[in-house]
Amino acid sequence: MENKYTQRISRNKIGRDFVIGDIHANKKRLFKALDSVCFDKTKDRLFSVGDLIDRGKHNLPILDLLRENWFFAVRGNHEQMLINRFEFPLTRLPYQVGVSETRFGAEEVHERNGGKWFARLRSELARTRIYQNLAALPYAIELETNQGVLGIVHAEVPERFDGWSEFVESLHNDSKTKEDSVWNRLAIESVYHAEQGKYWEAEFTDESRFIEGIDAVVHGHTGVHESVICGNQVWIDTGQKTGDLTILRVEDLLDLVEKKND
Repeated sequence: MENKYTQRISRNKIGRDFVIGDIHANKKRLFKALDSVCFDKTKDRLFSVGDLIDRGKHNLPILDLLRENWFFAVRGNHEQMLINRFEFPLTRLPYQVGVSETRFGAEEVHERNGGKWFARLRSELARTRIYQNLAALPYAIELETNQGVLGIVHAEVPERFDGWSEFVESLHNDSKTKEDSVWNRLAIESVYHAEQGKYWEAEFTDESRFIEGIDAVVHGHTGVHESVICGNQVWIDTGQKTGDLTILRVEDLLDLVEKKND
């Protein structure tokens, strides 16, 4: 770990690397996905796009994965909501209710989004350790592969950044960049209608955007029916739409991006 905002990881020289969509505390879906690729914990590695917690029943077992040397994750908005209830307990945060925005305390925002399990924990020490582990998660991972470099960011690389290095540098000193990287949906909404589960018609679609300095970037956060590709960005959060987690070998993901843009 170079700092608490970004993490650079070298190529796996003995096995395979996989990336997986938002787990949301669902152990059954996770292990079904791992079984589907014959995952070998002794040599393979798994990279999460964030949102490990909330909504599911297995929050603590999923969080235990952070202790494993084969498991890596970036920070998602659900991790950030839990962090906020520790760091800003008295701050009222914006929250969308229908078409209007109101403000709730950080604790209530988290609990409205599947975080009631955390309040039920009896041990203050356990709650503090969970917070500390999640606060240590990076906003971005840069993974070296056999076919190039893959970036991993929960929601998106904000559209104001043309290059990966510019985005990573901004993570170090700009709170808005951090917030946008775990919450925004502007990039995917410019090309894909999430509710209808299809790409916009060509005349309504922005020109494909390529982030310079990185071969591809993979995201979760926005529910999709299948992997969505725009330029060299890929969104893979299929769990909430299909009930199954998308798991991809990183080289296969890079191949998908290359074929889409041929």
